[in-house]
Amino acid sequence: MAGGERKRRRRKLQLSKLFTLSSAKACFKPAHSQIGRTGFSRVDIEVNGRNVGVHQGNGHFDLKEWKTLRVGDILKVEKNDFFPADLVLLSSSYEDAVCYVETMNLDGETNLKLKQGLEVTMSLREEVDFRDFDAFIKCEDPNANLYSFVGTMELKGEKHPLSPQQLLLRGSKLRNTDYIYGAVIFTGPDTKVVQNSTEPPSKRSMIERKMDKIIYLMFLMVVSLAFLGAILFGITTREDYQNGVMTRWYLKPDDSTVFFDPQRAPLAAVCHFLSALMLNSYFIPISLYVSIEIVKVLQSIFINKDIHMYYEEADKPALARTSNLNEELGQVGTVLSDKTGTLTCNSMEFVKCSIAGRAYGRGVTEVEMAVGNGVEYAVAAEPVVKGFNFRDERIMNGNWVKERDADVIQKFLRLLAVCHTVIPEVSEDTGKISYEAESPDEAAFVIAARELGFEFFIRTQTTVSVRELDVTTGGRVERMYKVLNVLEFSSARKRMSVIVRDEDGKLLLLCKGADSVMFERLSGNGREYEEETRDHVNEYADAGLRTLILAYRELDENEYEVFTERISEAKSSVSADREALIDEVTEKIEKDLVLLGATAVEDKLQNGVTRLVKTGSGQTTLAIGDGANDVGMLQEADIGVGISGVEGMQAVMSSDIAIAQFRYLERLLLVHGHWCYRRISKMICYFFYKNITFGFTLFLYEAYTSFSTTPAYNDWYLSLYSVLFSSLPVICLGIFDQDVSARFCLKFPVLYQEGVQNLLFSWRRILSWMFHGFCSAIIIFFLCKTSLESQAFNHQGKPAGRDIFGGTMYTCVVWVVSLQMVLTISYFTVIQHLVVWGSVVVWYLFLTVYGSMPPRVSTDAYMVFLEALAPSPAYWITTLFVVMATMMPYFIFSAVQMQFFPMSHGTIKLLKYEDQCNDPGELELVRQASVRPALVGFTARIEAIKRSVMRSRQTGP
Repeated sequence: MAGGERKRRRRKLQLSKLFTLSSAKACFKPAHSQIGRTGFSRVDIEVNGRNVGVHQGNGHFDLKEWKTLRVGDILKVEKNDFFPADLVLLSSSYEDAVCYVETMNLDGETNLKLKQGLEVTMSLREEVDFRDFDAFIKCEDPNANLYSFVGTMELKGEKHPLSPQQLLLRGSKLRNTDYIYGAVIFTGPDTKVVQNSTEPPSKRSMIERKMDKIIYLMFLMVVSLAFLGAILFGITTREDYQNGVMTRWYLKPDDSTVFFDPQRAPLAAVCHFLSALMLNSYFIPISLYVSIEIVKVLQSIFINKDIHMYYEEADKPALARTSNLNEELGQVGTVLSDKTGTLTCNSMEFVKCSIAGRAYGRGVTEVEMAVGNGVEYAVAAEPVVKGFNFRDERIMNGNWVKERDADVIQKFLRLLAVCHTVIPEVSEDTGKISYEAESPDEAAFVIAARELGFEFFIRTQTTVSVRELDVTTGGRVERMYKVLNVLEFSSARKRMSVIVRDEDGKLLLLCKGADSVMFERLSGNGREYEEETRDHVNEYADAGLRTLILAYRELDENEYEVFTERISEAKSSVSADREALIDEVTEKIEKDLVLLGATAVEDKLQNGVTRLVKTGSGQTTLAIGDGANDVGMLQEADIGVGISGVEGMQAVMSSDIAIAQFRYLERLLLVHGHWCYRRISKMICYFFYKNITFGFTLFLYEAYTSFSTTPAYNDWYLSLYSVLFSSLPVICLGIFDQDVSARFCLKFPVLYQEGVQNLLFSWRRILSWMFHGFCSAIIIFFLCKTSLESQAFNHQGKPAGRDIFGGTMYTCVVWVVSLQMVLTISYFTVIQHLVVWGSVVVWYLFLTVYGSMPPRVSTDAYMVFLEALAPSPAYWITTLFVVMATMMPYFIFSAVQMQFFPMSHGTIKLLKYEDQCNDPGELELVRQASVRPALVGFTARIEAIKRSVMRSRQTGP
């Protein structure tokens, strides 16, 4: 019932003189404005503890913590402070109640947004003005839509519609405004920014998920071996009686009543199964997860410390925010990216335009230079004025008045100077005018108009003033346009319009928007230049420019009066379809337009960005972005890379890895991604190999001893195998190994395909490593058994017992897995030499020290090495022979593969060895394998233009 009532109700706020609404405030539990859940993070606590001025009544404001705010509070927010809740703007330090808001943390946009309070509240500019303030607000329920707001304010018996223009969202920042006063409408979890927030997904790499399956497979194998052994043990035990005597009496422990009892063979088999599970548990690499975490943390440190991914200008290094996805960087098949800010500088420049069907602007874009292919292009000069990279003497320096269609050019430039929401700011030091715009495109248009003779210099709540170049006199005149309505841009409308009255009393509707919505709104008489303009727009788009269509119309008084009445009714509506009603009214007036022309602005690519996005195999998806609007994409992709650029830190805080420039993505993937993928893949495969080699010798010995569950090795040998004698080399493999240097990784991108195709961690490769482990264990066990069982082991004529056989076989295992590591490593460092050969030395030292301890400590290992193994030539000969025989198959396989079936890295290493890495023919053969035929978007367009240019040159005279 309560939930239904909440859905049906409309939220109401009473802003009273004394601000003591006990009944209203009782609806909200304490700390309602807090953000976070049980167990707040340090950041949550810091945010909730910030202070803001709150009206306490009688025109007096005191500082209170954000977490104490309630719906209905009136706040005073100072310059450069964040808004603590969703507010309705009442007034500001400006007379017309405007303020500038930075929404970087919400939508990733760095440009300031203009907000303006209602005309009826703009006089509340001092704290004492709120002493007698009494208003009533009715608005929509909390929702996640950042760009819509429906409500009304009832003040002095009159209702005034509220729109997104009066809404200040939590998380945005007050800029270029000394202070604002606002009324709290949503707090804490009801604010729009929290309504939009989602829990970040938990990400695991494909290799980790596959590793889990391998562990399940290993566990199944352990259970199967234990089950097989239990069945065979039960059968053998049941048949153990011969003439009333146990033939294997020596195996039965003195205190056992069940084990080895022929009368209770099924129960003995069950007991054997449980014992075999524990003995065969050495197949499962329990320490693998710990080792991988150590390796990944150190790999992340290497990424963070890479000097080649350090952006000195901003003092920003790369930052791996998680170590879970290091190897995933080497398997990226698809890159998702926005363009603005991520690949580009997010700094627009006015480059070209089309007016009255004639193209103006002789500048060269980066795309045109990229597809030149021998075509002579002048080098693009750096713009003297930021935002204006336009060069054309026909309309610069006032020369446009001599053009054939000077009147159209005048209207075109006037529209650029008037149709916008830009705010001019005059520098106190230099007197120069700068512009604060909602988008860099807007700023570029106003700057272009100024440079071409139409300088916008003053904006009030209802007027726009422009210094224009007069056609008749050739001098500058100041003209003021009364702004009657602003029909704002939205992603659905794809256009914006203003309705103004000029000094002659004419009503003008000035409109600019996307070609997809503008051409269809032209009148029959307004299409004179449509064909030429469409051609120019297509050319600009091919050159990588962003285009807008400019058009206008004159309105008659009656039409405008009807529009004013209908738009007021639509804005006063508090129904859910308010936006639809407004769009319906604007649709009727934004029609029958007269085409003036089109603009083209360029957002330059960042340094080092030579292409955009290529499609891959779809195995792993990487998303890269730099703004708050990219957060969802970063979280949903397998890997999220945030660029710590100019659009705030929201993308970085939501990313898995942060870099300062897009160009560093190349090194992150081709070098670190490739290395990490190879290292982790080889590390895991080797881990299973060494554990199978060790564990299967235990199983073979148990089978050889009638499945007695007797271990071949001393208890301490078993415990320390994965701790002292084989752990450090595999960790160093995961940290330091390199198939080729970073320079060759970048020179031969084909190497990266090993990860995209998952060649090093396929089931075929994993099972082959496992098979290699089984083969190694079989060779070690049977060669050791054969060489020791039929002859005296020492000069006293004693045969080898379990202690000698186990010590010899263990020594062979340590040597084999160590030499296998030597053959697996591609890049040796001093540390790797120390840990590999040190593991062997530590084994011998352990045998000596542990065997020298008293028998109650060393048990069956007492003096085994010093008195039995070391003095015997058979021990050393057997070790040498067994190790060589075990390693020979892998050595032959590797040599054959390198010579006749090399992988990409093998081919490149051969080229390097034969000093052919600079041979053009050899390089071309290798590089051809990295050519990717599937291109989309910007890259496909460049390739198409290149082919068109080449065809035109070939067919030319």
